[in-house]
Amino acid sequence: MWFYTDLLGATETTSLDTVVDQVENCFEIASDLGAEVVVMTPVDSLPQYMSEKGREKFRRIVEELVPLARSYKLTIGLESGRSQGTFCTPQAVAKLVREVSRPELTVVPDFEAWRIATKDLPLTHVERQDTASPMPAELPLFKECLPLARLVHAKLLRLDESGEEPHFPIAEMMSAIRSSERPHIINIEYEGWIPDIDPHLDCIEETRRCVQLIKRHLAA
Repeated sequence: MWFYTDLLGATETTSLDTVVDQVENCFEIASDLGAEVVVMTPVDSLPQYMSEKGREKFRRIVEELVPLARSYKLTIGLESGRSQGTFCTPQAVAKLVREVSRPELTVVPDFEAWRIATKDLPLTHVERQDTASPMPAELPLFKECLPLARLVHAKLLRLDESGEEPHFPIAEMMSAIRSSERPHIINIEYEGWIPDIDPHLDCIEETRRCVQLIKRHLAA
């Protein structure tokens, strides 16, 4: 279950107690629905905190949430979907998870961070046109995240005629998942429906093809 909020920004504009209450409400709903992982996405929203000061404040917020997750028998997953930034990169999230060192806190590696520059699709989506195109993260970093992860976010954008996804190093990433000693939940997201990709395609059919792709690689 995804709970998308700017934890640091929300704490600054309200209070830590307010944010904890809101997150607990999400944990309660997730628990009632039988979810195993609640995913939260760190965002870089406050320029004055793009430093060690902000990182420490973010860590203190997360440390407040870990015992709460434990009480609901849930795992927190911090998603890392960008290769550049302060809080949202795989490097930053992996470092934080290691420092807190609690089984309830995990990394959620998002395929987006490892997306390859291609002629057909820009690295910057339509909703982020004002930002520089990020460089793809290195593959060893994906492997480094897997022991710290419970859920993997398999974002897919456009499949070719053979059912392959040329915008990510799928074969290498799926090989790393197969070789991992830790079992993972794979969450498949087909994002080709957005305006700058293929809104004209049948998103249900394309999602079915994405599931086939992941299953094929898992069986390799």
